[in-house]
Amino acid sequence: MSEEVRIWVIGDASDQVASVESTNRTDTEQILEDAVVKSPEMLLPGLTLVGRQIPTEAGYPDLLGIDESGRLVVFELKRGVLTRQAVAQVLDYGSFLTRLSTDDLVELIATQPDAEGIEAFRDREAFEEWYNEHKAPSLEDLLPPRMVLVGIGVDESAARIVDFLQDGLDISLLTFHGFNHKGETLLARQVEGGEPRGAQRGAFDTRDPRNRQELYASLRSRAIDRGVEDLWADATRALKTQDDEYPKRSGITFRSLKPLELPELIGYRTVRASHSVDLDASGQVRITFFPAAIALCQKAFIEAKNTIPFQSEVPPNAPTTASVQEQLFVLLDSDLWATHKNALIGLAEKVARQWRRN
Repeated sequence: MSEEVRIWVIGDASDQVASVESTNRTDTEQILEDAVVKSPEMLLPGLTLVGRQIPTEAGYPDLLGIDESGRLVVFELKRGVLTRQAVAQVLDYGSFLTRLSTDDLVELIATQPDAEGIEAFRDREAFEEWYNEHKAPSLEDLLPPRMVLVGIGVDESAARIVDFLQDGLDISLLTFHGFNHKGETLLARQVEGGEPRGAQRGAFDTRDPRNRQELYASLRSRAIDRGVEDLWADATRALKTQDDEYPKRSGITFRSLKPLELPELIGYRTVRASHSVDLDASGQVRITFFPAAIALCQKAFIEAKNTIPFQSEVPPNAPTTASVQEQLFVLLDSDLWATHKNALIGLAEKVARQWRRN
């Protein structure tokens, strides 16, 4: 829980020390939201706000932003002390946004009207062009969202819950304190439990080699804990058929440095990711082929389904095509990997070859 924040002004002479008086909490509450909208860097460096009170099925998130690495951030602002109810609320928003496809998320952001202090995008194309120019090369980098709670102090239960959740989620607390000094209001920001995860790790920008190393180490540690270290290492090495890879908390997505222009893509002009290898919640290794990859080699995947125990699902993030609306995945233990390894490598290599020809 937050401790009291005090500020002193030190003059040119060492004996010129004066305490800065705190404002009353009500005054701070009234100016906080407008202040952070006018100056988003008060929340996170390099932050761009893209929505205010956007209507969703989970409610109305106070602010939506995109951090300097291109990742979506949902903010819940409270005019008062942050409580466990506030934690539950931001988790509700985060869980809803996580389940959106990238296509639906872009639609949600790009179609909002101007909000107070936040200029809207004209349309989806304008948002995509801005994002690719200023944030990240792929819209897939938007998800999963970060979650940040902002308030005037935090109670003990909320701080404890967030500290516990930080082992698996990117969630953090920011509290502000107001002070009066020579007729002006000063705001001091305090980060609960250390700097937010994104600020510590360059907004978890995987283009930073230090962050990549941290993710790889975390994935290997999880594979060891689940008893699939050898399987994980072999699968990620064998299926590295594209020229780029994107480590994330659940696994590794393989993609091309040159985006694929596929006319039948729905809602997108290009796509980069073809497949991924993830550590599934079941404890198995999961291999997923995305719709664009399947569309390039449909005959090969139809034949492979006769022998490989593929399952299909609507992709949460990957773009779909006119002919392929679902992605294919298979869950593997060591025995299943040994049985289907050559066939899976063959599919990945065939996709990569076809990808380069287009």
